[in-house]
Amino acid sequence: EASQARRGGEDKAAAWLARTERESLERRIAHLGSQLDEARLSNQRLHEAHLRLEAEVRERRAAVDDAQHALASEQAAAEARSADAVRELERLKLEMERRHAEAGRREEALLRARDEAAAAAAAAQR
Repeated sequence: EASQARRGGEDKAAAWLARTERESLERRIAHLGSQLDEARLSNQRLHEAHLRLEAEVRERRAAVDDAQHALASEQAAAEARSADAVRELERLKLEMERRHAEAGRREEALLRARDEAAAAAAAAQR
């Protein structure tokens, strides 16, 4: 009877530990899900900014073309402005691509972490 009581106590303790671990994993899943949502929102904002910058690039390129045609007599000045604008546009484009790639890597890491936590939670429930 004492052995059975001890075993019952051990079972209760094991169940409490399993429940505590499951609750901890569920909180971790919720936290990672929240981080994933934030990363997705950030990625969406970066994507929208990237699209705006691409439109700005097109506008600037059009402005550069117009300036070159309008200022044919000032060819040297127009070429200098054009080169500056192209360099700046390329810099902006590279920066947005870098940010976009970084956001993608963060999203992948968060997805992996969420999936691992979910797998651990599922394993803990078994």
